[in-house]
Amino acid sequence: MRELHYIDTSFLAPFYLPEPASEMVEEKLLSLPTGSVVISPLVRGEFASLLARKCRMGEMKKTHARRVMGALDAHLLEKAIGLVPVQTGDFDQAVTWIMAMAHSLKSPDALHLAVAARIGAVFWTLDDRLEQAARWVGLAVGG
Repeated sequence: MRELHYIDTSFLAPFYLPEPASEMVEEKLLSLPTGSVVISPLVRGEFASLLARKCRMGEMKKTHARRVMGALDAHLLEKAIGLVPVQTGDFDQAVTWIMAMAHSLKSPDALHLAVAARIGAVFWTLDDRLEQAARWVGLAVGG
């Protein structure tokens, strides 16, 4: 079985949008084995929310945001990025980790960790706090 790499929204966004981390993220993602990069529908939803926020703030035009979202959806359709479903058990695991109160995990972040843990993926994030939580739950962290 090949190693999977779960990309959270903070790591995915700079691949599609110009950000200070864009060059590093592109280099890392393109170095991973073909077919090993996965996201969940939660990442897709958070990414859409980020694009909509940029439009509301006047940082991006709606047509550009739709093109960027289309690029992600094309990568999903082409299987360049895999889509891993969120399951009911992932919510239960997320609640368990949140209620451990060892980290200030928000529900979406705990859910990302639960999906990555269930599939045994390496977890990729640019969020230092989330990276610490990923290590705490036993995930390998990309870097």
